[in-house]
Amino acid sequence: MVNLDIDMELLAKYAYLIQGQGAIGAKGTEDAQEDDGVAAGKGTKFYKQRGYGAKNLVDDLDLRDPKVRYAIIKMMKESEVMKLLPLLSKKAMLQGMKFFTTEKLSTLLSYLPEEMLAKMSQSMFSPKQMMELMPLNCVRKFLTSQKIDKNSIFKYMDEQMKPTEIAAMYQQATGVGIGTTEKSEMLGKMASLDKKTFNKALQMMNPKDTKNMAAAILKEQPELTKEFSSLQMSMCFDKCAKNEIIKGMDELEPDALLKILENLPPQLLEQVVTQIDPEVFADQLLNNLSQVLDRMQLG
Repeated sequence: MVNLDIDMELLAKYAYLIQGQGAIGAKGTEDAQEDDGVAAGKGTKFYKQRGYGAKNLVDDLDLRDPKVRYAIIKMMKESEVMKLLPLLSKKAMLQGMKFFTTEKLSTLLSYLPEEMLAKMSQSMFSPKQMMELMPLNCVRKFLTSQKIDKNSIFKYMDEQMKPTEIAAMYQQATGVGIGTTEKSEMLGKMASLDKKTFNKALQMMNPKDTKNMAAAILKEQPELTKEFSSLQMSMCFDKCAKNEIIKGMDELEPDALLKILENLPPQLLEQVVTQIDPEVFADQLLNNLSQVLDRMQLG
């Protein structure tokens, strides 16, 4: 983030940018218009009549200095500042996320679509790591998704679970013993259960196997990550450092980042927008925010 050590002396130095007449000080209008820089009170019209562009404005106002950009932005209306926000680079938008607390970031992320958070989550965690962070009840609900191939479930049971564990699941779900000690026969009986009873059996699986099974499924089919709700995925972010979350947010599109940044108060948004590229800022002042430039008294 740009270090903005703004004080009253700086604001006073650039007070001539405030709208109103007589801001040029001791110079008369004719003297000011003879300057090599911008003529007093001419604003956008002065630049366009002479074929001047963004680079000229960058030089005349010293817009490469972030403190100067901040002084101008500080004097703009909130609606004008908001017009600049989408023009920030993705890097600048991510820097702005540092103004949020971890809890606030997690909450705002929970409002984004599952597809976006699934992509972000996959960049931050391995399936095993994600399942370790995910609340157990959420993982159990995930295993009942109709999009999960039952073969993936039975594959895990066959390769990773003990016969006694499978038998316990069956008995707790049906109320009767499984009637065999052969794993292959146990899996056959599990497969014969109706959907409701089978899902109930999955809920009886011990926590370790529940999370390991889900991780194994996600490793083979990462696209199933979006079967978790945005709120559920955001719960994993709660347990991460803010810098880790912001790094993961690099997977999000600028429009999504913009929606989050819009939740900052105006005073902080002004600091975030100060990171705008100087020439982009100058171009906006000339073409889309000409009223800001016209309000300035430049000399």
